[in-house]
Amino acid sequence: RETATGLDGYLKGLHMGTVYLTGLAMDYCVYYTALDAVKLGYKTRIVLDGVRGVDFPEGNAEKALEDMKQKGVVIIE
Repeated sequence: RETATGLDGYLKGLHMGTVYLTGLAMDYCVYYTALDAVKLGYKTRIVLDGVRGVDFPEGNAEKALEDMKQKGVVIIE
């Protein structure tokens, strides 16, 4: 969030309203990307079958999923 990447403007220019996220480090990289997307006003979906948590410390992956749900991220399979 310190340096604008231009991705938000690009997606809004294409009239995109929903983002679907997959990737490694679900409880770090994907987590922060999802929260940023929600704050920018996108409907945000995590494809559960397409992510894997680091889960360090133990329990961090489940905590991240619950936090994302509470902040408006929808978890799909």
